[in-house]
Amino acid sequence: MTKLAARRDEEADEKPRRGRPRCLIRRHAVLESSLVLLGERGFRGVTMEAIAEHAGVGKVTLYRHWPSKAAIFMDAFLAKQQAEVPFGDTGSALDDLRIGMLSLMKLFRGPMGPQVAGLIAEGILDPEVGEILRTRWVRPRRAEAAKIVQRGIDAGQLPKDCDAEALLDALYGPIYLRLMLGHEKIDRAFVEKTFATVTKGIRP
Repeated sequence: MTKLAARRDEEADEKPRRGRPRCLIRRHAVLESSLVLLGERGFRGVTMEAIAEHAGVGKVTLYRHWPSKAAIFMDAFLAKQQAEVPFGDTGSALDDLRIGMLSLMKLFRGPMGPQVAGLIAEGILDPEVGEILRTRWVRPRRAEAAKIVQRGIDAGQLPKDCDAEALLDALYGPIYLRLMLGHEKIDRAFVEKTFATVTKGIRP
């Protein structure tokens, strides 16, 4: 693409539109397109150019907002996760953790499950993808979950010496294990049994 064509592409993409802000419409289209293509082609089969074409936006605009396709996928996952796997405050730290596990189960049982598994697998092979995965998905969610554990400690619902990192690994690790290996189903019975087994020894 020539510089002139790229400039025209960018200007066309920036034209205002009535109703919902153009930038939000464009962002939504990019994120949705990335997930569609990821499901059809897998991580390595998707390019920035393919996402731009599918979303109907210019490549210049795409690269201005996202440095790589991994960053786009992660933003798409985060948008889904924030809507479908929220961390609440019911007044019971253990109930909040249990609800979070069940919400993650539902997310992984849908189309997002294989997509997340594919991104995790790619992150093992590609350091850049792995770092994006850790900094934008794993660490923020663990930080929110750790706050729940601390609330439980402060309220006397969990022992004062409760190790948040170890507890979260024990609760959520089995879900990710089944997601990646696929040796058993990720269902409600499994989540409930895991939760009961792990928390049995830490209840005051």
